[in-house]
Amino acid sequence: TGMTYEFIRPAGAMVNSTRGVASGPVSFMNIVNTMTEVVKQGGVRRGANMGMLRVTHPDILRFIHAKNDQTSLTNFNISVNVTDDFLRAVDRKEWFQTEWNGKPWNKPVFDPVTEDNYVVFRRPNGDTITFVDRQAFLETDLSNCTKQEPPRPGMIYAPDVWNRIVASAHKYAEPGIAFIDTVNRHNFLVNSMGPLFSCNPCAEQFLHFNNACNLGSIDVAKFFNEGATGEWKEKIDWNRLQEVVKWSVRFLDNVIDTGYFPLPEITDVVKRTRPIGLGIMGFADLLLRLQVTYGSDESIAVMDEVMGFIRQTAWLESFALGQEKGVFPEFEPNYDLYKQFFT
Repeated sequence: TGMTYEFIRPAGAMVNSTRGVASGPVSFMNIVNTMTEVVKQGGVRRGANMGMLRVTHPDILRFIHAKNDQTSLTNFNISVNVTDDFLRAVDRKEWFQTEWNGKPWNKPVFDPVTEDNYVVFRRPNGDTITFVDRQAFLETDLSNCTKQEPPRPGMIYAPDVWNRIVASAHKYAEPGIAFIDTVNRHNFLVNSMGPLFSCNPCAEQFLHFNNACNLGSIDVAKFFNEGATGEWKEKIDWNRLQEVVKWSVRFLDNVIDTGYFPLPEITDVVKRTRPIGLGIMGFADLLLRLQVTYGSDESIAVMDEVMGFIRQTAWLESFALGQEKGVFPEFEPNYDLYKQFFT
C-alpha cells in the first residue's frame, strides 16, 4: 500500500475537539507498521508500505530521520514529496516556510537530531553543517560554529533539509524522493479525481486513493534473434515483440474484470479508471546477447528504442480497446487532458 501522511496534524498541534495534542504523522506510521507486522505473521507473504510526506509539512525532519535507528518502520519504504518551490529554494540557498492545512506553520520546527527547535549551524567560513543523524551531531565539535535561527517560526533552511535527505539516503537507504509537482503535471485524471499524493512501495505507479494497478512484465531478452547479423536493431524480433505487447495490454485489461479486489471501494475506482502497468524484465540479458555494455551510451540508445516501441504499441492497442469496448468511465471528464495523445 502507498499512503501520504501529510493530512495528519503535526506533533504538538492542538486538537480543538478534544483539547488534546496531536502526536504527528510518524506516530501513525508506527501504528500501520505494527498492523502490517501482525498481518504478516498470519500470512505467507510479507506486507509492504510506502509512507510519503510533503516537504512542506512541519514534521518533515522527524520523517526524514524516522528510520535512522534501523529498527523503526521496518515494513515501510519512506519518500519525501519534494515540490518545485522547495527545489528552487535549495538552488537559491533560501529559507522555506512549512505549512499545515494550507496555512504557514507559526511554531518552531522540531529537529530530532538536536532534540530541540530547528536551527542551522554554520562554520566560520559560513558553510552549513549537515548532520545525518543524532550520533553525528553529538560527535561534531561545534565550539567554533554559530547557530542561525530561522527568520520566522516554522521555517527550515532548504539546502540543509535537502542535504539531510541525501546524506540519510546514502547512509541508511531512506528516504527516497518524489517530484510530486512533476507527477501531477502528468496526472490526466485531475479534473475528476484531483491531485496525486502517493505511490506503491516500489514507486512504479502514482495512483489516486483506493486505486490499484495491474502490473505485468515482458522479458525482452526473449526477443533476441538468434543467428541475426548486423547492427543491434536487426537482432531484435520487433514483429514478435509487437504482438506480445498487444496481447499483454489485453491480458492486463481483462484482469480488471476477472480479478478480485479486497474492498468494494477499490473495485469501484479500478473499474472507473482501468489502470494497467506494462513493464519489462531481462534488459541486462538482452544487452549481453547484443554484446552491448550495460550503462554505455549505446545501452541507453537500446533502452530508448525498445521502451519507445513498447510504449507506442501499448498506447495504440489501448486506443483499439477503447474503440472495441468503449472508453473507461473517467475518460470523458478528462478528455481535454487526454486529447494530446490523439494529435
